[in-house]
Amino acid sequence: MSTYIPMFTIMKALSIFTMISDILMNPPPSGNARSDISFSLSLYLREFFLPVSTLDSSFVKAKGFSFPSMELSLSEQNPGVHQFLKPDSSVFFGKQGYNEFKSKELEQFINLSTISLDDESYMKGMEVIYNYPGKFMGRTISFDGFAYKGEQVDGDHYFIFRFGFIHCAADSGVFGMLVHFPKGTNLNDDDWVHVTGKLTSELYQPFKQVIPVLNVTEFKKIAAPKDPYVYRLY
Repeated sequence: MSTYIPMFTIMKALSIFTMISDILMNPPPSGNARSDISFSLSLYLREFFLPVSTLDSSFVKAKGFSFPSMELSLSEQNPGVHQFLKPDSSVFFGKQGYNEFKSKELEQFINLSTISLDDESYMKGMEVIYNYPGKFMGRTISFDGFAYKGEQVDGDHYFIFRFGFIHCAADSGVFGMLVHFPKGTNLNDDDWVHVTGKLTSELYQPFKQVIPVLNVTEFKKIAAPKDPYVYRLY
């Protein structure tokens, strides 16, 4: 009988391995790598063995997320804050390196008439769409997520989110899109749905920005996935 290991647990284990490797390859000025490893490892192990609770819309509300400027990358803003809506991996690149990187990732999606974002492609696809919204206007896009109405969303609009990790918990966030549902749609916060629609854009006043919006053509409620998190794959 196979045992299911959540990806979040695997990522924690990889973070521990990466941390030890980094200390060994780049010893602290004091030269006391053993002490540095012991201290850091104790912090990671404490986090590793703490129970992980599934995040939901209450976390979104408590954090009071705001949308960063579409004109600035995370590395030009504050890389220490949780991300929102748009996954941004630019912090791991120089400006020129990130421009080259995102151009290569654009090539993976630009010729698709229908973009179906599954657990593996969700983070990458969202980042590409937010980086190049004009290239995907009118394109059919589908993805899964949980609904969040919030206090700033009116009418038949809901945010559809996934909690995700770009590298580790420090750059985790809630990622997704504002979605315009058919008139009269009634969803509760944390309802899981599969949505399909055409990409449009709207001026979203609370952010004072034009942002991508999915205009739904069909949707259905679904069960929450076994692993509710998504991860940035390269």
